[in-house]
Amino acid sequence: QVRVPTVQDSVYEGNENFQITANLSPAVGATGTGTIVDDGSPTPPPPGPGPFPTPEDDRPRVQGVSNATAIEGGSSSIAKDLIFDVTLSNRSTTETTVTLALNTATTNGATITGTALDIGVRSVSFDGGKTYTVFTGNDIKVPANTDPTQIKVKLEVLNDSLVENTETLTLSAKTQYETGTGQTGTGTILDNDSQGITIGGNGTTPALGNVLVAEGQDAVFTVKLTSISASDTVVTLGVTATGATGQAASTDIKALEYFNGTSWVAVPVNGQVTIAAGQTELQVRVPTVQDSVYEGNENF
Repeated sequence: QVRVPTVQDSVYEGNENFQITANLSPAVGATGTGTIVDDGSPTPPPPGPGPFPTPEDDRPRVQGVSNATAIEGGSSSIAKDLIFDVTLSNRSTTETTVTLALNTATTNGATITGTALDIGVRSVSFDGGKTYTVFTGNDIKVPANTDPTQIKVKLEVLNDSLVENTETLTLSAKTQYETGTGQTGTGTILDNDSQGITIGGNGTTPALGNVLVAEGQDAVFTVKLTSISASDTVVTLGVTATGATGQAASTDIKALEYFNGTSWVAVPVNGQVTIAAGQTELQVRVPTVQDSVYEGNENF
């Protein structure tokens, strides 16, 4: 009996053959072939009483997917794109297929299809982020002998003017040697847009919210958001009528109202009215009280 000890390593190489020869003379000999497997396949036990080691399985599997955070447009401390580290368990001497899956069924999930997209181009790096290659579909091909710790998946975060809540998505990854969903990381997208508010009127300086109205008529204002919001926006309305010199008294005006798209209704006691997602304007009015007293101009 002869034997050839094999060397155990962590690199997936697939089946590897070698030959041994035995010769009685240049013309008389024999050849035997040995095959080294490292995919976990069972092999005949070697001679001896055992115990025998578990068959070596070096097939690459996704060991982990990191979390990632980005802010639209980027900042001095936060990246502008989501970059996930996808770590494999083993190096391979052959190409490895990694299947990716994006899931946005999360709280405030990011939009990856349709309109108002949050995610644009997808790319992958096999050299730790030095260079990236754009890919489409769900599969990336990891070249042979790639360092399993140097794989990065980048998702371009699109910079828009929409006011949004913090959005999330998940990225899952697995190789062709795995079943199930594989490993998962969470991506968080921070918004860089802020919401402002203005009041417009029909007076001498309407941009400043001035309304000029005859006594007994309604003073109508337009409350406008400076940016479109992806979610409902709550606006707190209020009227001040002090009765001081040049100021209207509470008896000169009636309750504040807003237009709900169908009719004018009273503003709730707490003053809060909702501007629906995607909308930017709200009309409000203050009915004035007609009387027979000359009071001059009165502001509120």
